[in-house]
Amino acid sequence: MPDPTYMELWAIFGALFGVVFVAVLLYQHFTRPRYEPLPAPTDYTVGGMNGGRTGYLRYSEDAGSHEFIWELGGSGDLVVYVAVPTPEQWTTELPWASGRRGEILDRIAREIHRQQCRGCTWEITDSTILMLQRR
Repeated sequence: MPDPTYMELWAIFGALFGVVFVAVLLYQHFTRPRYEPLPAPTDYTVGGMNGGRTGYLRYSEDAGSHEFIWELGGSGDLVVYVAVPTPEQWTTELPWASGRRGEILDRIAREIHRQQCRGCTWEITDSTILMLQRR
């Protein structure tokens, strides 16, 4: 049997590379976490994060509604950034939700997590909700 030529060696290498590449893709596909759909809340809605890099997110309930600015994160662990009124601004901008800031911001964070960022954790600060990649 003659020695393989240069082109035959490259063909063998390419075939082996293709098999390994497909095996890695299949492994990643079958081992990634699967998230079951979570039920949507019935007493409030959070919507508006459809497409684009930025926009308005609307929180609505029977007592009232408010729009918050959101933006996709640009670097590091930040996935989504939502600007929220500070505690001092809250009663002026959302008088119908006075005294319920923590509850409403937690609801918004949970809904962003449920709808868009299932693999994230969140942090609520005085002026933001931050959706962060889970480590």
